[in-house]
Amino acid sequence: MIWLNVGDRNVVMLRCCCMGGHTMPFTQEQFFQVFATYNAAIHPSLRAAFVLGFTALGLLFWRSRISTIQIMAILALMWLVNGVAIIGHA
Repeated sequence: MIWLNVGDRNVVMLRCCCMGGHTMPFTQEQFFQVFATYNAAIHPSLRAAFVLGFTALGLLFWRSRISTIQIMAILALMWLVNGVAIIGHA
């Protein structure tokens, strides 16, 4: 991460290795606003996420095809919710 002074603002330049070294400029406020928005979006469902997470963890010890499908469904649901929370509020 490279910090640049641009006028009266600090700009964070994130160097992305996977994109050929191109830089993506964000202000510090924009960078942290993404996390604040994400946290506000998922806060109401935090207890459900813990219950689902511990359920998936418990299902690891019950070796069957059904438990494998249930674990995959829980993980898919959690990925979907996180994706909607980040992209939907960006």
